[in-house]
Amino acid sequence: MFQGSTIPAQHSAPQRRLLKINGRIAGRLLAAITLATTSQAVCAQNAPANNAPANNSLERFDRQLEQIQRTTRLQVDTDLPVDQRLLIDYGGYLSLNYLSIDDQNNDNHGLRQADFVGYGRISLDGVHEVFVRGRGTYRDFNPGDNFDDDEPNDFWFG
Repeated sequence: MFQGSTIPAQHSAPQRRLLKINGRIAGRLLAAITLATTSQAVCAQNAPANNAPANNSLERFDRQLEQIQRTTRLQVDTDLPVDQRLLIDYGGYLSLNYLSIDDQNNDNHGLRQADFVGYGRISLDGVHEVFVRGRGTYRDFNPGDNFDDDEPNDFWFG
């Protein structure tokens, strides 16, 4: 689809709409030409090798097809403001966990843990993209249950 093709600013709105419609028609024409080329290539493989005029027309047709593809390639519409070409996606999730264990001496050990994951993605024209992801974890042990005596019973780490 050729919706992002460049249309000069000097055209009026109806002219630009007409140019976009013509771009869509060119896309359909390109698909039909590709189908015709494929079928001609299959026929050329099945035809005798001394069919030189058909091969010349096929090569000429291929050159024309390549030229159409070069001229109708999708391009960024720089007339649009950046905020309309920019995609911003963000989100995150929170996971809450609780663990309570009784050991062989009937002592209870507890841990409450929260994990937060956040992300953000910015994409400009579908070409330039930045992705960032972060994670933070909060652990809260019952008093005296922490495995590392140097750390407090509740702390954040990432």
